[in-house]
Amino acid sequence: MKLFILIFNLLSISSVLSEVKHLNKRDLCAFELQSYGECYLYASPKDENELAVTCQTLNKEKCKDLFKKGVSIIDECKGENGPKNEIKVKLAYLQKKALCEKDEKGNSCPYKDFIFKGNSVNSSPTADIINGMFESLYTETCKSEICTSATVGALDYLIESIDYNYNGFNLTSIEEKELNKEEKELVESMKSYYNGCKETSEKLKNECPPKNATNPDQSNGIENLKYISIQYTFSALVLVLTWIYILY
Repeated sequence: MKLFILIFNLLSISSVLSEVKHLNKRDLCAFELQSYGECYLYASPKDENELAVTCQTLNKEKCKDLFKKGVSIIDECKGENGPKNEIKVKLAYLQKKALCEKDEKGNSCPYKDFIFKGNSVNSSPTADIINGMFESLYTETCKSEICTSATVGALDYLIESIDYNYNGFNLTSIEEKELNKEEKELVESMKSYYNGCKETSEKLKNECPPKNATNPDQSNGIENLKYISIQYTFSALVLVLTWIYILY
C-alpha cells in the first residue's frame, strides 16, 4: 500500500478503534452521519478523475452545510459522540479544500501534486525521498497566499489528528522490539512524513505570505480534540499496521 493512502486509512480506522471500550454503546451520531458519507469520507485521490469526484463534494449544498455548521446539525451528534465524529469531518474537509484550491491565477495549488506523488511512492520510502517532496511542496506553495493558507490548514489539522490518535507515530522501546524489519521501515517512513508536515507548516507560516498564515476553518475542529476522553494506544497502531500489511 502507498504511504499517503496508508496514513489516511489509519486515521479513518482510528475512529473504529475508539469504539472498543464502548461496545455496549451505539454511536447514533456516526450512524446518522452516514447519510453525509460522500461529504466526509476521504480517500486520498491518485489521479485527476478521482480528484474531480473529491472536489465535487465541496460544492454540494448538504456538504457545504455540514462543513460550515459541523456535525451538530444532526441531533444525535449533539451529545458525547459529537466531537470525535467532528474530527473526521473536519480532517476530510481541510484535505479536500487544500487539494481542490486554486491560486491567484486559477491554477491548482501544489498540494494536489504533492498528494498525487505521495500516492505513487512505496509504503516505506526513505527519509530523503519524503524530505524532497516536502521541500518541493514548500517552495511551490510559498508562491501563493491562497495556497499557503489552505496547505497550512490541511497540515496543521493532520498533525493534530496524528498527535491525538497515534502520539506522533512514536513507539516505546518494548513496542519497537516487537516489530519486524519491514514494520520498522514503515514506521520510520511515517515518522518522516509526520515530521515533514510539522516542519513544512512552520516554514509556510513564518516565511511565506501572509505572515503566520492560518486557516480559520480548522480551529473549531482542533479544539474538539481537547474534549475527547478516549485515547488510542500505539499498541493499537502496531496491530493495525500489521493487519494492513497482511492485506496489501
